[in-house]
Amino acid sequence: MPNVEFAFVSSENQFVNGNDPFSDLSVLQAYAEANQAELCILKALDGDNFLAWMPVFLKKKANIPVAITPPLLPYIPIVFPGSDDGSANAKQWSHVEIMQGFSGKLQDSCRRLLINLPTGITDVRGFQWSGFSAIPRYTYVYSLKEGVRYQRLKYRDIKRAGELDPEMVEEKNIPLFLALKEETYQKQSKRFPYNDVIHQELLEKLFATGFLRQFTVRCNGRDVSTQLIYEGKKTVYTWQGFTNRDFLREGITTWINDSLIRHYRPTHESFDFCGANIPDIAKYKSGFGGELTPYYQLQWTDSPLLESLLDHTKNLTGLRKKLFS
Repeated sequence: MPNVEFAFVSSENQFVNGNDPFSDLSVLQAYAEANQAELCILKALDGDNFLAWMPVFLKKKANIPVAITPPLLPYIPIVFPGSDDGSANAKQWSHVEIMQGFSGKLQDSCRRLLINLPTGITDVRGFQWSGFSAIPRYTYVYSLKEGVRYQRLKYRDIKRAGELDPEMVEEKNIPLFLALKEETYQKQSKRFPYNDVIHQELLEKLFATGFLRQFTVRCNGRDVSTQLIYEGKKTVYTWQGFTNRDFLREGITTWINDSLIRHYRPTHESFDFCGANIPDIAKYKSGFGGELTPYYQLQWTDSPLLESLLDHTKNLTGLRKKLFS
C-alpha cells in the first residue's frame, strides 16, 4: 500500500498539469475561493516516487467538515503522473491501492463527501471497498476524429438558424453572459449556485488561467447566444451556455454547438457535453451522436444521523433564502 499524505496547498506546491483545466492549480484555487473552501491535496508516494495526487475541497457545514465538488466544477480528477511500466493488471491494482489510501485519509479528514470523478476513471473498487458509494452519472462525449452523424432534427435546426445569417466570434464578454444567464433563470424560477458578484469574480479568475474561452453568436449585429468552453489539450468541455429567449426556437443553440464542434475538430480529440443527467437536457445532447459515457459520483458519510442533520440544515437554509431574499 502506498504512503498517502494530506497537504494544504501553498504557493510552493507544484501540482500543475497543463493538459487539463480541472487538474490545474489556478483553476482549482478559483473554485475554492468562490466557495470559501480550503483546497487540499492528497498525495500518494512510494518512498521518494510520486504516484498520484487528488484535489480535495474541504468546507464546514453546520460546523461539520465535508468534502465537496464545488458547483459548476464538472469533475475532480485523480492524476497519475508516474511511469506506465509494468503489466496492465499491476498498474490497475496500484491504482486500486492508491484509491484505498485516499479513502482512508478522506474518512479521517471529513465526515461527509460528495465528489464527481472524471470520465476516465472507471475502476472505483478502491473507494467502494473502503465503504464509499459510487453512483454512476452520465455525459455525452463526441469524438472529433470520427464521422459521427447528428440526428435529423439537428440538421433541421442548423438550417433554420443559418437563415438568420449568424456569426460566431470569440470574445470575453462576462456582462453578456451574466445577462443571458439571469434571463434564463428568471424564466425558469431557479436559483443559480452563485450570486452575480461571486460568479463574475470566478469567471475573471478562470479566464486568467487561459483554459476558459467564450464564443458568442451574433445575428444582424445582435448578440443572441454565448457559450463558455473549457479548453484542454485533447478534450473540449462545453461548460455553460445561454441563448436569448427570442431565439430559442430558431435553432441557435444547436447552431453554436455545431460551430464549436467544427471549430475544434482540427485541433482536439473529443467534445464533452458535461452532463446528461436531466431528461430533457440528455435528450437534446444525445442528438449530436456522441457516446453516452459514465462517470462516478462518490458519496460517503460516517453517520445516517449526520446525513439527516445536514439535509435538514440545507432545507432550512433554502427556506430562509426564499423568505428573506
